[in-house]
Amino acid sequence: MLIRTVVIFAFAASTAFAQTPPPDNAAAIAEATAMMDAGKVDEAIAKLKTVLAGEPSNPSARYELGLAYSQKGEGALCRDTIQPLSAMPGKLQVGALTTLATCLDQLGESQKAIDTYRRGLALSPDDAQLNYNLAVTLAQTNKLAEARKVAKHGAQKNPWHASEHYLLGKVFDAEGFRVPAVFSYLHFLALEPVGARGTEAITTVRELLARGVAKTDAGANITVDPNAPKEEGDFGPMHMALAISAANGLTEKEAKKSEFEKARSMIASDVRMFIEIHEKDSGSYTFDVNRPFFTAMEKAKVLDAFAGIALSTLHLPGMDEWVKANAEEIEAYLAWIRPQHHPAPLLLVPAAKQ
Repeated sequence: MLIRTVVIFAFAASTAFAQTPPPDNAAAIAEATAMMDAGKVDEAIAKLKTVLAGEPSNPSARYELGLAYSQKGEGALCRDTIQPLSAMPGKLQVGALTTLATCLDQLGESQKAIDTYRRGLALSPDDAQLNYNLAVTLAQTNKLAEARKVAKHGAQKNPWHASEHYLLGKVFDAEGFRVPAVFSYLHFLALEPVGARGTEAITTVRELLARGVAKTDAGANITVDPNAPKEEGDFGPMHMALAISAANGLTEKEAKKSEFEKARSMIASDVRMFIEIHEKDSGSYTFDVNRPFFTAMEKAKVLDAFAGIALSTLHLPGMDEWVKANAEEIEAYLAWIRPQHHPAPLLLVPAAKQ
């Protein structure tokens, strides 16, 4: 009887064990990813560690854990977690290299980060995040010419990536390329006019447009640099046009306009001058990328609305009246720019991941 009882118990136990469903690691990883998006990084790390405790070779869990450590600023843990994946061919390798390089940046190992970003670009030359991150690291290490080259490539291949245009504006300005800086910042503002970066960008644009012009009792003094660098194109005629435009903004006629309307009309006018003056020029990033963008904007008859929207974060006097009077024009611009925020194949990516 004792033997029979033991056998029955063992059979029942083995049956119960067989019926226990395996853990749903895919669901757990998805939940951890959602936690990270919500800022619950510690909870995400705990869940991913649980997955890896039961399935140490799960690459998705390891990848997400590396991202979580990076998000938390734990560079060493991120590096040690993600490094094995960075050498494994497959769909996660490019992302793993991007994350690994970010972690190395966090650790202050800039050259290793640069080398790792380049390893990723060898596999995926047009990847938006790799190009942008590499350009940022190059700029931070004062390798501005290299940063400019990488960022231009990234912006050409991923024109929807607002951060790339923003970075280019900074790099162009730092190197003394005034007009390219203006139009990279304006391209950024076309995609991301609001927020702290938008405020910084439009403030810088206004300074760049008015550079070299000083108000005097008799009118204005104009200074144009004849030795401005020409590596990104010869913008001598445009420099003079910008100076004259800024000087005209100081006249009594312009003084009667609201501050918002003066700034809006100057931006729209300067963009139109750029399109006209450099209509036939080619061979530089600004001529071949930004001019067609703003030419298309002008042909769509939404340039004036864009100029107003670009100024929106400054809340200049007169803006509210302009918004009320131009609701249809503003909506027409938004309809024109909306499809350009992301290439069609990526439109379904959740907002938190874009």
